[in-house]
This record gives sequence, structure tokens and C-alpha cells, in this order.
Amino acid sequence: MPRAKKVSSPMPIAQDLLWGGWSALAADTAVELDLFTIIHRGKTTASEISEEAKTHESSTRRLLHAMVALRYLTRKKDCYGLAAAAATILVRAATYTWKAEESSQAAISWDGPNWRKQ
Repeated sequence: MPRAKKVSSPMPIAQDLLWGGWSALAADTAVELDLFTIIHRGKTTASEISEEAKTHESSTRRLLHAMVALRYLTRKKDCYGLAAAAATILVRAATYTWKAEESSQAAISWDGPNWRKQ
């Protein structure tokens, strides 16, 4: 009896299509808050990064975790680092820079209506 061909799962594509927009918004938020540049300057813990960005630490930690999941950042214990691609394009002083621009799109909020401390 011939073996059935193994069919690849469509789930990775479905997940990208379903969640891809949120990933882009999260990355845009991290760029807008200059998190990659702050890490590039040597601030590596969520506490240091949030203090420099003037954001709430718990919200910042969640965003940093999202960036690790997207492989834009690395994480060892409590310290975050830049992935090679992020260091090339997402740091303000990089050769190629993704500039966050004002838009009419809704902002992501992890811990309330506003990322920045009041």
C-alpha cells in the first residue's frame, strides 16, 4: 500500500495572517518608544529601559517579551539584547532606520490608555 504524502500544516501561515497586524503594531510601538536605541546605548533590564523611555515597567516588560518572541530582541535572565537584524535597522543610529510616524491608527495599550507615565 502506498504511503500517504505528509502535508505541511497550514497553521503557521494562518497564525501569521491572523496575528501579523498586531506584531507590526507592537514593533512600531517599540520603535516609537526608542526601545531598540535605549538597549543599544547599554540599558538592558526592563527597569532601566522603562526608566529611560519614561514608561511603566510592567508594560515595557510585556512589550520587550513580545519583541523577543518576534526575534527582534534576545533575552538572558533579566537582560535584553538586540538581535542582529534589529541592530541593523531598528536602532536610531543604524544604517537603515525604521522611523515611526504619526498615524491615525489606534495605539496599542498594554496597561491602560497610555504607555508613558503621567
